[in-house]
Amino acid sequence: MLGFLYNYPTFKNRYESAIVNDQDKETSDRLRRLVHPFILRRLKKDVLKELPDKIEKVVSVHLEGEQKKLYDAYAQRLKLYLAKQSPEEFRQSKLEILKELTRLRQLCCGPSLFLEHYHSENAKLDTCMELVKQAIENGHKILLFSQFTSVLDELQKAFKHEQILNLQKAKSDLVEEILSGDGIKSPVLNRDELLQML
Repeated sequence: MLGFLYNYPTFKNRYESAIVNDQDKETSDRLRRLVHPFILRRLKKDVLKELPDKIEKVVSVHLEGEQKKLYDAYAQRLKLYLAKQSPEEFRQSKLEILKELTRLRQLCCGPSLFLEHYHSENAKLDTCMELVKQAIENGHKILLFSQFTSVLDELQKAFKHEQILNLQKAKSDLVEEILSGDGIKSPVLNRDELLQML
């Protein structure tokens, strides 16, 4: 597949510039048609019909104290940065803006994700720990996912501190639990453990 979309300068000339700068729908559609056969998106209902529907419960977490102050300061800094930009500067700085938006998300997940010496409030971690404890007390099983693996590392530390079941299990033990038909007995698994199973 190497070279399928040419080298970067050619790709930039044929696709990227036209799509990003000129919003060229025809070029965008042509690129979409080229890569579509290689993008596999399956729905649960097409793969495993006996799985129950996903149940989602939205829990809102309000930032407080130092965490809220940090979030507000970073958000204000980003607003000022955007307000000073011309439309052309905005187009040129999309990656920088994405980086700053990611920082805001990290502040919500826990400022210590990128602020090394932060040791104050973490509303989302505290709420997550409460939900995990409640679920375990009620005999529920939990799978935790995060787009930031460092969040899972922070949760692991909190679980150890709270003496919640050690998350590390051997791949063979996890596979055996799943294949036994009883499901996964561990109340909590992290992303890395699931990836190791596959």
